[in-house]
Amino acid sequence: MARLWQLSATCLWFDEIFSVHAAEHSWAGILHFVAADLVHPPLFYLLLKGWIIIGGESLLWLRLFPAILSIAAIVPILLCLRELKLSPWERTLALLLLGTNGYLIKYAEEIRMYSLLFFLSACSLWLFAVVWRRDQASRRFIVTLTAVNLLIVYTHYYGWLLVLLELTILLRSRPRQTRRLIFSSAILVLAYIPWLVQVARAYAANRLSQNIGWIPRPGLRALIEYVMLLNQPFVFAQSSADNRLNIFGLVMVVLIFGVPVIVCLWRSFGPQEKRDRRIIVLGLLAFAPASLVGLFSWLWPHSVWGARHLMIAAVPYAVLAALAITRFQPYRARVTVFLIGGCWLGATAGYVLIRPVPHFTWCTWQPLVEKVGRNGSSQTNSFYAFEDLVAYHLWFTLKDSPNQSHRVSVIKGVPGLNEDAAFFLPRDFDEISVTGADSGTNENEIWIAFRAARLDEGKPPLSRFREAGYHTESVLSEQAQDGNAFLIKLQKK
Repeated sequence: MARLWQLSATCLWFDEIFSVHAAEHSWAGILHFVAADLVHPPLFYLLLKGWIIIGGESLLWLRLFPAILSIAAIVPILLCLRELKLSPWERTLALLLLGTNGYLIKYAEEIRMYSLLFFLSACSLWLFAVVWRRDQASRRFIVTLTAVNLLIVYTHYYGWLLVLLELTILLRSRPRQTRRLIFSSAILVLAYIPWLVQVARAYAANRLSQNIGWIPRPGLRALIEYVMLLNQPFVFAQSSADNRLNIFGLVMVVLIFGVPVIVCLWRSFGPQEKRDRRIIVLGLLAFAPASLVGLFSWLWPHSVWGARHLMIAAVPYAVLAALAITRFQPYRARVTVFLIGGCWLGATAGYVLIRPVPHFTWCTWQPLVEKVGRNGSSQTNSFYAFEDLVAYHLWFTLKDSPNQSHRVSVIKGVPGLNEDAAFFLPRDFDEISVTGADSGTNENEIWIAFRAARLDEGKPPLSRFREAGYHTESVLSEQAQDGNAFLIKLQKK
């Protein structure tokens, strides 16, 4: 139910628009379009295209796709928990942690590949558990695991981390299966070569630094935020601009999860005869991905850190946390943890129920464009933005307009205006023209779109057009929680 709550309450944002935009291409065109972006494989976009063919592009229908994938993950998760021989209490707690996790709820409502990554990683972990736990796992389980892992790596590059960790554990614990496991790995690599060739061609013409050059290397704060994401019930950051650290939440995480998990891992390295191999394997699958990505981000010229990409660790971590909490000693300490955790869970659920729906500036462009139409402007309009983020949202809003002759342009490098480097127009996409700050316009009537704390005609971008001989004809604005959006009609004097 949490994954369907207010599913269509907010508009599509930049990355979701890219997903829908990619899916609107032909089947072959999707591969070229996504390869040019460099950073994501194509499986999710291909599946999304099929979903759109079935039900169209209404907001609710689009958002149902990731939500259903996330909900469907309960099946492989239950199979995995049964294979790992968890008790009923342990299974219930693990499912509760996964079902109420705000991080997983957020990406179950977003039209991106993360819900598919979560579903496939759960399937992979179940099949891995079967092969790992059974001395004589049948060939069909290894074949199925290979097929699922192929889907994972065609969903996200981080899927390779899960594949490599599973392979490492199985080669060590199941030496009799070595030949089959190596053959399985060879099939994965060979089946991935066509996509690598496609990406290599795109890489020759594009800059990877544009995709990831803005990502900071992970420090202590990034690790704390990641730990918070793994543990917080219901609550999640509404946008990347919300970077406040919740001290109260951090204290709750340490008390409810941190202490029991650390104690559980510490005890797992006790005498050989008392070790629970499940704890060690789950700890490796839960913490190794973040450790490897963090290390690689510091060694490589560019950081590749992304908490949302580490969703492959969500299931093993939740299972580990469930085992740790249900085994926490002494009994009074365990009861205290359950009581504090239950109160925190209830409080955050209540907060989410009464919290107002967020309203961001990227959701303002559609109502602003609709105001343009209501004001009787049915002629060809030229819209100028100063950020790729704004230009892409304007284009998406206008592309299905009855007047197909609207033009959207983005002016780069205007002094006094800053642009978020994390957002840039899709590559090999020419429906939005890009010009420099020195380029002028001779049109008698234009619209300019920008975000600002307040309207000031003495500052860019309005001051730039006043100097070029334009005067303000009308001002349309919308207030949002992260600023104000302005759509202003200018005319030549």
